[in-house]
Amino acid sequence: MRNDTDLRITIIGLGNLMEAIFPCIVEAIGRENLGHQVNATTSDQPDLKRKQEALGISVIFNDNLAALKKMEPDIIFFAPPPHVAPVIIRNELENYVSYIRKESAVLPEIYAFPPTPP
Repeated sequence: MRNDTDLRITIIGLGNLMEAIFPCIVEAIGRENLGHQVNATTSDQPDLKRKQEALGISVIFNDNLAALKKMEPDIIFFAPPPHVAPVIIRNELENYVSYIRKESAVLPEIYAFPPTPP
């Protein structure tokens, strides 16, 4: 794992939960480094601009694979709505892991935030 000043994070599903946790990310990374070390995705287009401005990071609308490839994160926070999570896992995350393995790069740690145990 890299030092915090080099740590890269991608948030898949920047909703209420991840916005509540975001101050912890700021504490670990430092406000001055956020724009270079953290990005996120959301499916909430009407709130996209507010999220970018309030958090100071790039927030990408509905393109998880692009966000992952752009940041090549050390950590993925996975918090999409439960009804779309299985599709994201089978498509974007699986494609990203295949991409990383082809590059012989280190796989990221994934922290999932499911709303219920299933």
